[in-house]
Order: sequence, then structure tokens, then C-alpha cells
Amino acid sequence: MRELIEKIYAKRLEKSLRKENLPKSVMVVTDFPSLKRNFEKFLQFIDWCKKFSIENVVICVDSLDNSFVNNFSKLEAEVELIGKNGVRKFGKGLPKVYVNVGITGKEEILLAVKEILKKNNLSEIDLNSIERMIEENLRFKIQPDLIIKADDSVPEFLIWQIVYSELYFIDADWESFRYIDFLRCLRDYQRRERRYGR
Repeated sequence: MRELIEKIYAKRLEKSLRKENLPKSVMVVTDFPSLKRNFEKFLQFIDWCKKFSIENVVICVDSLDNSFVNNFSKLEAEVELIGKNGVRKFGKGLPKVYVNVGITGKEEILLAVKEILKKNNLSEIDLNSIERMIEENLRFKIQPDLIIKADDSVPEFLIWQIVYSELYFIDADWESFRYIDFLRCLRDYQRRERRYGR
């Protein structure tokens, strides 16, 4: 009975969503044990994003076991695993899935500045262009519209990019995260008036 009620409620939520005002990019924060334990849930989550034409999914995880990396080949999507030592790409299709492996926001900015210094003579850097140069050298180019946090980990990733992101905290962990929770995230996103710092 409960399953039937949830299906009816999910259909009602789907109908209430407007197609023109959905996030283009969604970021989720987790830790490796939770990702490993609930990997099928994350695959489902990516399918849900695909259903609503969300173009980019960023998964921020504190670490990743090398033997676990092959699990991402199950995705029918373009995947970029981005760590401190570089990027590994595979697969094709949408949404694009970016996996941040242990790069904190502070480390990413420091890595970007290091790249700027490597590419430019320090004396040639104009203070007015430093923001643009940092953005060009960040590992993650996208700016998530919506961040969904469903466990105890504190978001410390992509601190430059998420300055105008909408945050959605749920009182559940990834194991119990349901399709209707995802739909509620989208509904809440559509109800917010985004000011982008103004």
C-alpha cells in the first residue's frame, strides 16, 4: 500500500515540475564508504537526472579505492574522475558525470594558482584578470545550480564554483534517499528565487 501511495505522490510531484526551470548541474557530497555501500543508488540518481535533462552531475567523494574505479564504467555517461594527480576520462553520453576524488576547494584554488604561475610570468599578471585566470585553471569548470547533501559529510568541495549554488539538505542518508526525495529537491529548487549574490 505504501509503495502505491509513493508512486501516486511521485507522479503528482513530476507533474508539478516546470520543464523550463530545472537545474542544469547538480552536485552531491558523500564519502567513499557511503558511495561504495550505495553505489546502485548513485546509478539510480544519475538516471533520475537524465530523466529531467540535467546535463552535469558532480559527485564529491573524500577518496576512492583504485579497485572501485571500474564500477563507473557501468554508467551510460561520459565520466571524468578528477583527482590531485590528474584526470581519467571514459564513456559517452549524458549527463556528464564528474567525480571529484578528494580535492578540497582550498586545494583546487591552490592548484589553479600553481597552473597560472606555470603558464605566465608572475610580473605579467594583472590583478583585474586574476579571477578569470583562476576560473580558467580550476579543475572543475561547471558551477552547480543545486547541491544535495544527504549524509554527515560537510561540503568542502568546489568552494569557488558553489558560491551561488542552492543548497538542499535532507534528513536522510543516501541509502534511504528515494525518487520522491529527488523530486522534492527539484520542486524546492524551482520555488526559490535565485539572486546570484544580489
